[in-house]
Amino acid sequence: MTKIKYGLVIGTAFSGDQVNNQYLESMIKTHTYFKKAGIPIINMFLYNCSLISKGRCDMISQFLEQTPLSNFIFIDSDMSWEATDIMK
Repeated sequence: MTKIKYGLVIGTAFSGDQVNNQYLESMIKTHTYFKKAGIPIINMFLYNCSLISKGRCDMISQFLEQTPLSNFIFIDSDMSWEATDIMK
């Protein structure tokens, strides 16, 4: 697949099917920040994944084969962050 010059896919593999509040709040702020900056952003979720490392490999394969965006980052479901940290 041809990749565009910029854009971000955020991948998260979940061992269950729940998201903590800090993760959700950070994700909403990140999407808002990227939208204002005019940068495409996509989420890729894999729920009920018993082997997180295999789930990450599967997500990278999907990213390379099925998305037009140029950048990928893994963020664990129990993390929080600032949108500006991702832009660095």
